[in-house]
Amino acid sequence: MPAGNNQRGADNAAGNIHRVGARLRDAAWMLRKFVCYGAIRMKLAWILWLASAFHNAASDRACLAATVYLEARGEPVTGQMAVAEVGLRRRDSGQWGSSLCHVLRARGQFALSTTSKNYVFDDADAWNQAWFVAGVALDVWKLPAAWRPSLVPNADHFYAADVMTLPPGWAKGPPLAVIGDHRFYHAD
Repeated sequence: MPAGNNQRGADNAAGNIHRVGARLRDAAWMLRKFVCYGAIRMKLAWILWLASAFHNAASDRACLAATVYLEARGEPVTGQMAVAEVGLRRRDSGQWGSSLCHVLRARGQFALSTTSKNYVFDDADAWNQAWFVAGVALDVWKLPAAWRPSLVPNADHFYAADVMTLPPGWAKGPPLAVIGDHRFYHAD
């Protein structure tokens, strides 16, 4: 094969990588634009696609913000932070997945796996707050465990009492904490 064909193949591959990278940058810019300007009408499927495309801190923040929005948007900020803390604690345990998005999307564990992918995020204020809470929670979680403040120490499960008429089977004994409508537990 002539050397020129190899060069053209390399140029095409580089061009494809550049186009994909540009699309991902555009998608990330759109997400930031929605967050900053409140022009929000996003489907859960789009957020999850964007998170799967990055595999880094941006994907963690997108998954965590979507989880906070879906699980606790009507709760006080402390309740939203506590929900985020449970997800981060589960990631650290390694029992539910190796990345934060894997943990939050684990089957039947959080709203990301139980909500229709066609669900539309349309409350701009709630999304902005969820995005902010996710960023703060991720920053706090970077601290050494001994220095990290914890709203729900040892909690790795929660449920919303306003949604469930009876506690789930794993909810044994009194909760570790009650924040808003959420009950936080350590399940064995």
